[in-house]
Amino acid sequence: MSFDVFSIRSAQAALKPIIVSVPHAGTDVPDEVAQKLRPEILNQLPDTDWYVPELYAFCQSLGIPMIQARLSRYVVDLNRPMEGPALYTDQRRQTDAMPLTTFDGVELYEAAQRPDDAERERRARLYYRPYHAAVQQLLAETQKKFKNVLLFDAHSIRRSVPSLARDPFADMIVGDRDGISADKKLSETLLRVLRNSPYQIAHNQPFKGGQITRAFGHPEAKVHALQLEMSQDVYMNAERTQLDPDKSAQVQNVLQKALLELANVLEAMG
Repeated sequence: MSFDVFSIRSAQAALKPIIVSVPHAGTDVPDEVAQKLRPEILNQLPDTDWYVPELYAFCQSLGIPMIQARLSRYVVDLNRPMEGPALYTDQRRQTDAMPLTTFDGVELYEAAQRPDDAERERRARLYYRPYHAAVQQLLAETQKKFKNVLLFDAHSIRRSVPSLARDPFADMIVGDRDGISADKKLSETLLRVLRNSPYQIAHNQPFKGGQITRAFGHPEAKVHALQLEMSQDVYMNAERTQLDPDKSAQVQNVLQKALLELANVLEAMG
C-alpha cells in the first residue's frame, strides 16, 4: 500500500466531519524508481513535508481520520494535476504529478532515465489514483453522518523558496482557491483561530491550495476543502533535522483548536 489510513483511535472520540490529508510527507521510494533517481536526490528528498504526520497525530484521538502518503512526492506528487490546467498562471516554477525537478530546479533524473508515458501511467495507476479514490471514500463515509464535511490538506515547506515566491513565506498560509473550495464560514473560522495565535498568517498568498483542494472542494455538494501550508522552522529545529519539542507542542495546540472549531462550524451548518 502506498498510503496509510488512520482511523479514530478511541471509542470515546466521536467522529468529526473532517478528514486530514498528508500527501507530501512520505519518504519511501520503490526500487524501480530509486534506481533511476540521481543519488544526491534519493539521499536528501529535499522537498519533503517533514514531520507533518507527527504534528497532526492528535487527530485520531479527536475523532478525525487521517490519510498519509508513504511515497515521496518525487515518485508521484498527489497534489498536482495529472492532466488539465496548471494550478497557477504566474511565473513561479511548477512541477506536475510526475516531477522532473526539485523546487530549486535541480534535475531528479539523468535525461535518459526520465519517466516516459508508460511509466507515468504505471505510477498513476498504482499510486496516484488509489490515494485520490481513498480520499473520496473517506469523505463519502463521513458524509453519511454529516451533511457538511471538510478535507483539510496539511503541508509544510522551507521558509524561503525563491523559485516559488520572491519573499519568505508566512508562518502559516491558508488556501481555499480564492474562496471557491470551501464555505466562507470555514475559511473565516480557520483564519480567526490562526490569527489569534502567535503566528504570522497569510491567505491564498502565495499558495491557494493544490490539486487535492481543487479536486475535492465542492461547497455546493457540501464537501469543502482547505489547505494549510506551514513554514518548517515554525515547528522544527534550526537545522530542520528534527522536531523542536516546544515549538511543535505550541503548533499542535493551535492546530487542535482550529480543527475543533471547524468541526463545530460544520455541524452547525447542518
